[in-house]
Amino acid sequence: MEKDIKKLKNELSLEAVNFQNEKVKTKDLEKEVLQLEEQISDLKLTNNKLETDLEIKETTAAQEKAKFQELSNDYGSLLEKYEFLKQEKETLAVKTRMKKKLSFHSVLKQPQSDQAVGGIVSLLQTESNDLELEIIQESKRSKNVPLLVVLYNLSRLTDDANGALNGVEAASDVALVVLHSKEIKKPSEKILTEPDFKKLGIIVDISFLSAKGIISNDTTDNAIKQLSAFINKF
Repeated sequence: MEKDIKKLKNELSLEAVNFQNEKVKTKDLEKEVLQLEEQISDLKLTNNKLETDLEIKETTAAQEKAKFQELSNDYGSLLEKYEFLKQEKETLAVKTRMKKKLSFHSVLKQPQSDQAVGGIVSLLQTESNDLELEIIQESKRSKNVPLLVVLYNLSRLTDDANGALNGVEAASDVALVVLHSKEIKKPSEKILTEPDFKKLGIIVDISFLSAKGIISNDTTDNAIKQLSAFINKF
């Protein structure tokens, strides 16, 4: 009987120890579970924050995209308007440009003749942006269409000028353009004082070299201004 009681006590004592051990393990597990729950909670908070940030970024990106699209549309509209106004400006510029007919009589040899005439026309266009020159053949020239007689001063100016004007009626719509390769000491209009020369509309001097064409200097610039004013009279 005593043995049975002792045995029972031992068993109960062992169960008590086991129970105590299980209780300790349970507490440890509860701690681990609590820690895991805290970690999960932290992860949820972090995840929620990331999702919120992502939503904000997506919203911002969508807004920026919409703004970019709007700006692109505005740019396209402005560019289209700019091209339209540019075209209108060019059209108006063409309409407002004065059209003048002009003819040349050159006694220079080629290619110097084309070189001189082309240079004079180019400088006249540059001088008057609103001036549109229509170059017509001398044979088709009508009265009051300015005629520019171009000659090269090679020897005695009076002889060169008379030779250039041979066959040309001296009149107020005729300009004598004297090309010089050397320094001009005296204006040609001061030298050409005979009656026929007085009938001419204007006499100007231009610096010219066969190797370079028309030389830009004060004399040439002044001549182009005078020729431009002369042409605008007709």
